[in-house]
Amino acid sequence: MSVLEKALELVNQGYSVFPLATGTKIPPKGHHGYLEASKDPQRVSEWFNNNPTWNLGLSLAATGLIVVDVDLHSTDKNGMQSIKKLAAKGNIIPGDTYIEKTPHSGLHYFFKTTGDDTLTSQVNAWPGVDLITNFTVMAPSGIDGTEYTSIVTGKLSDALYLPDWLAAKLVPERRHFSPSKRVRNHTGKLLDDMATGVTGKGTRDNWLTSIVGRMVAAGASPESVYQLACTVNDEYISPPLEGREVAKIFNSVLRKEARQFGKENTRRC
Repeated sequence: MSVLEKALELVNQGYSVFPLATGTKIPPKGHHGYLEASKDPQRVSEWFNNNPTWNLGLSLAATGLIVVDVDLHSTDKNGMQSIKKLAAKGNIIPGDTYIEKTPHSGLHYFFKTTGDDTLTSQVNAWPGVDLITNFTVMAPSGIDGTEYTSIVTGKLSDALYLPDWLAAKLVPERRHFSPSKRVRNHTGKLLDDMATGVTGKGTRDNWLTSIVGRMVAAGASPESVYQLACTVNDEYISPPLEGREVAKIFNSVLRKEARQFGKENTRRC
């Protein structure tokens, strides 16, 4: 099968492909690799009709696939040994998914993803094993005179879904916000208490006096304190105080700090 035929086969299966320079893993001059990957048969045909020796790239991220790349480049990074060790722990990489043999006798295991998470490539996730999420080279491309070849019967669309234990390896560590793990500062506790509010005529004055005093202590300007006191009264006190009572509380708390607001008791919330 020619590169053009393979490219069109992949496009017909819904995958995005792009050209690579002959005998390499890099884009031809003037091209942008997987960033210009396409599912358009006409565009793909133009690429490879005009350049039949180009290699074929497959965009993984754009088509919901990942590749487990098992290398055999050196004795200290023998990917097959890593696969065996993982299997011994119950983490088995299914051998009945779509697989291609690389020019240097490595293996590319292809898996579908659900698209629920953003997956990040892991270079040397285990010795000799890379987890690839951006792009890969596809058969029948060639490197150093040797071609990539499919070693299973079937199509790429027959690839299995990624095992959960591999998906977990590919998902970046999340930092979850947990209020219980943070020490609330003065302002945070004040906001919580304001939102809690108060009900009942007998406690409203004292509660609002406390809130206004704490807002002053938090460093808010007198103008902000007054406006917030009015809002707290309207939204979080049941039943609300009369506006003149709020102003009276405000002036009482700010008597020393805000003498310039001595006429605030004439304001109404």
